Amino acid sequence: MGLSTPPATTILGEKAFTDRDQRDFASASGDWNPMHVDAIAARRLLSGRQVVHGIHTLIHALNLWSGRGAPGRLRVSCTFANPVNVGDTCVFYQVDEDDGRTRITAMVNGLACTEVMIEPAQDSGVPDRGPIVDGPELARQRMRDLARPLDEPPGSQVGGLIDVEARGESLARGFPRAAAWLGRDGLSAVARLSFFAGMVCPGLHSVFWSVQSTPVTLQATRSPS
Repeated sequence: MGLSTPPATTILGEKAFTDRDQRDFASASGDWNPMHVDAIAARRLLSGRQVVHGIHTLIHALNLWSGRGAPGRLRVSCTFANPVNVGDTCVFYQVDEDDGRTRITAMVNGLACTEVMIEPAQDSGVPDRGPIVDGPELARQRMRDLARPLDEPPGSQVGGLIDVEARGESLARGFPRAAAWLGRDGLSAVARLSFFAGMVCPGLHSVFWSVQSTPVTLQATRSPS
């Protein structure tokens, strides 16, 4: 049996994120967690430098993507294995898999930091009806933008629903190709996950681990630390 040819790797580009980039994305997403925007606060981190928003690296990767598939009909998953710090030169590599999927990996000094997997979304034919809740209706609140991240006891937000306002205009201007692939609302939803995790739940001590999205739903998980 012959050996298969490994997929070709393409360098999409590289980016050294700056403090200005951090503040622009914080303004667009609403995520002003000090680990991302406060160089003095970031000195307490292991690297001693500001950490680039994980969602920012995801959206930047999508903005570089050469593209396969139909805009707005994509399933995107992303894992944030290692942090990217302000000033790091982050190189984005693309690999087109044989099964139609595309993998984009953001690497710093040969270390994989962010891995994005893109594949065509399969239409299940079942309309999205939102979350199904058993028992009494959950408490619901609209969360407006915050000046500083929440630092509430663990579990204090369990049993509630939080609505986060969309903000797609500035994001679409800053990331036009990502907006074309995800749609303005989809791009806004992805970016606002950064606000939700970094400012609301869990807030101050947030560490994003992974994201999975479809054209109609978004799910996020975080590491327990």
